Amino acid sequence: MIDIGSLDLQPEETSALVADLNLKHLVGTFFVQNTVSVTPRHRFIALGASVPEVARQAGRFSRTTAGWAWGFNPLPEELHMDFDRLKRPNQEILKRHGLTVHQVHLHPLEGAQYHETTCTTPLKTVVDLIVHHENLALDYLPTTLSDAPYGCTPESIISYIQETPYVRNKDRAVDIVKVVEALSRIR
Repeated sequence: MIDIGSLDLQPEETSALVADLNLKHLVGTFFVQNTVSVTPRHRFIALGASVPEVARQAGRFSRTTAGWAWGFNPLPEELHMDFDRLKRPNQEILKRHGLTVHQVHLHPLEGAQYHETTCTTPLKTVVDLIVHHENLALDYLPTTLSDAPYGCTPESIISYIQETPYVRNKDRAVDIVKVVEALSRIR
């Protein structure tokens, strides 16, 4: 993995280097060789290094950003991060770095830390995608969930939705899980 931003190159030199080394874009200024199979490890490292330290220490990646990190969906245009309602960081600094900020109550069991970067757990991420990004969930989760990665089975997702008090639109979310499950059997 290469952080091209640390090389102090002109845009034309950067483009030439990317072409010469046969690199593909990961996130921010991070690239990997085309022959590398990108894993959540690569994504977590690149995400953590592409945001200010205050964001990495106080928040966790969530929603479509966490979905990308776990391999559920493509890289989103904007990075989503959750911050505890009681520890609000300076949002203007974070917005300048292209972060979409969500103020939530952070529950310790809903975060997974990997290489100094915290992200919502796979199960929490899937539920966030279903609740907040329905179209994305319908497009990408059937393929992803057909293998039940990280224990994200339709049963565990429905159970999480039903047992978690702050999940919005529970009935709609359960219906989406059932559609995703049916689509996963077709694909």
